[in-house]
Amino acid sequence: MRLALLLSVASIAVLLGAMSAAWKRAILEMARTFFSVRFASRLSPAEQYRFAPPFTANLLKFALFLFFLTAVIGGWFFGWVVGLAAFFGVWLLSELIALVFPRRSNPYYARQAIADLASREAMYSNLGEAAIATDLRERREELETCFGLAAPTQRP
Repeated sequence: MRLALLLSVASIAVLLGAMSAAWKRAILEMARTFFSVRFASRLSPAEQYRFAPPFTANLLKFALFLFFLTAVIGGWFFGWVVGLAAFFGVWLLSELIALVFPRRSNPYYARQAIADLASREAMYSNLGEAAIATDLRERREELETCFGLAAPTQRP
């Protein structure tokens, strides 16, 4: 039972950690491409995450929480050595599995970011928040121009 709990939390942590690692690399690549800089470290956090969908930050926070939860469960039930090994094992596995996701230069991530900006723009327009909707539309248009992609059309 204890081992099953540890392995189930670890497997969820690995999957979410891999997704968040892939998104983080893609977001930095999009920012580097958009702002035409060689190293993303030269960009401010606001510039790095200008086009990032909001779920990516929550995904990273939840993945890190599960990493630490895996370490705590492993340490509580099997000793601190197992807890530490579980933490680093989950982190290493998530980094390796992130290699299976599309490459950071793949237009998949830009399309997802454009679609997210379009849906948030529509939501804020419906709510009557014109200033926020205009900002989101400008961001979406900048991203579409930079990557040569268009937002998916909404069906009526």
